[in-house]
Amino acid sequence: MEATQTKSTGLLKGLLAGGLIGAAAGLLFAPRAGKDTRAKLNEDMTKIKERSAEWMSMAQEKAVGLAETAKETSLNKLQETKDMAGSAVDSLKSTVTDLKDSANTIIGTIKNEAENAKESVKANAEEAKEKLNESDNSSLAQNEEEMKKLGKEMDAMKTNSELKKDGYVSDPAQR
Repeated sequence: MEATQTKSTGLLKGLLAGGLIGAAAGLLFAPRAGKDTRAKLNEDMTKIKERSAEWMSMAQEKAVGLAETAKETSLNKLQETKDMAGSAVDSLKSTVTDLKDSANTIIGTIKNEAENAKESVKANAEEAKEKLNESDNSSLAQNEEEMKKLGKEMDAMKTNSELKKDGYVSDPAQR
């Protein structure tokens, strides 16, 4: 816009300068009388002024038109940019919502699987406990504590040879 206005202003200055030089040259080389030449010069200067005013008006109209076009183009580009940014934000929001939904689904699945695993372990433990309680291990002791207690009691008991010495008959099953 400024370049066009500068060119228009330069053109006007050039035309004015050319007109003045032409008028001066016409005066110097004119075959007419001074009075006629001055009248012709005034007439030519008036025409130059009128043309200059017309050209200046045309240049201003063009500059205003270019400024308006630039403004409209800028506003359109700004609106396009805003629309694109809005679309990008909407797309990002949608993606975040989708990711959140996916994460919640995965978390729900993991919770369900963990609950199922917990119930399975609990059921297996109950089953093992019942089997342990029902089992007959053909032992005098059912656990380690009872085994230690029986071991102490047996340490205090007499052996078969000690029983014979005292005149008792030993238990044939414990030979």
